[in-house]
Amino acid sequence: MDYKNLFFFVVSTLPCIAWSNSCEQVTSSCQTQPTGSQISTQCQQMEKGQLPALEQKEIQIQSDWTGYQGTTTELQKLIELEKANEALSKAAQARGEIQNISSSGSSCDAQSKELLNRISTWSAQSSEQTQLYIQDENQKASQAQSRMDSAQASTHQSNARQGESCKQAVAATASTLKEATDAVGQKCRTHVSEASTESKNLASKQNSIAALASQDPIPKESISPGGEEKIKGEEVAKDKQKKITRYGYADDPYMDSYTKSGIGKYSQKDPSLRSKYLEEGNAEMVKAYDRGKDPQFYKQDTLLREGDIALSPDLTKGLKPLQPVEVTYARPDGSTHTIKGRFADTTASSLRGRVDLFDPNGAQTGIDGAKVTSIRKFDTAPIQADVVFRNFQEGWRGGYAGDYPEDARAPASSAGSDSNED
Repeated sequence: MDYKNLFFFVVSTLPCIAWSNSCEQVTSSCQTQPTGSQISTQCQQMEKGQLPALEQKEIQIQSDWTGYQGTTTELQKLIELEKANEALSKAAQARGEIQNISSSGSSCDAQSKELLNRISTWSAQSSEQTQLYIQDENQKASQAQSRMDSAQASTHQSNARQGESCKQAVAATASTLKEATDAVGQKCRTHVSEASTESKNLASKQNSIAALASQDPIPKESISPGGEEKIKGEEVAKDKQKKITRYGYADDPYMDSYTKSGIGKYSQKDPSLRSKYLEEGNAEMVKAYDRGKDPQFYKQDTLLREGDIALSPDLTKGLKPLQPVEVTYARPDGSTHTIKGRFADTTASSLRGRVDLFDPNGAQTGIDGAKVTSIRKFDTAPIQADVVFRNFQEGWRGGYAGDYPEDARAPASSAGSDSNED
């Protein structure tokens, strides 16, 4: 015997046992009145059709959660094994699963509210119909008494009492069905809330993995078999005075809401999501998508990653959005060092000669104000992700801490980096 499936069947049917057959009382209590059959049929449609389907949907969401937890466990193992490429793929899979859970939970919640409205409508209409029946039978009983027809009077009085029983049965059943439906709806709302939190956590983890996997965006074809660079990339903004600063860290006094969410100037929305919400008739999600302040609506590989670079307008000539760049800067001791990332954002339009490093974890505190000696661009970037991921785990960084003075920074004028002028 498959005890696992048996256990799942028992657990999944327990909620149904609590309210099943509640319409039998309605059927027996309302059968004498003209609308009794209709009242009973409507009750059974909700009890034996709509409510079980809703409960099964919530059970399926629970099952989806179990699958998601398995995926995230595999993701954590890949991270521990330093397999960045596979971790990125697994993170994308987990993101899809959690979005499906959120969507299913929202749908389940909406269906529970719809069913609650149907139960309320059924209860109100049935009670109204039954009350009219009771009044009619009482009137007929009164008329029979006036005719001294005790037999007819007794029959109508009995019918009126049966009508009262019908009203009570409808009210009791409606209360039971509402309680069961609301319990399912509450579970579904909890799923949506938890999925939202999990989605944000997963997006942050996904971005961190992507950042680690993209620390060295130099094309493979530019590296010789022995590891020596064959090309150096094309230098840009040669004649400009440049310095490096940071943005996006926790206590950044000029943090804007877009940067805080990891959304840069060149982050791209996923139009398929808006189409999906329109097809579902989910106006709330369409509005949220159009507002554009939630990273879940963007293509994940275009969101800001740790190590991404924002440039002031005077340094962007010849560069394409998200193009790999290499920034070389000088330390006070005369040594030079490089940071490799993507041209993913721009600074405030008033700035000049500014290279702004996206540093959400506050790991590059010592580079602010360092002189930038060169910026080079590369056309393509097939990344040796696993190697870079491992190097990063061992403590390798593109930048180095030092005693550079913090310079004042102006408030942001738009989404993205918001360093101020020199």
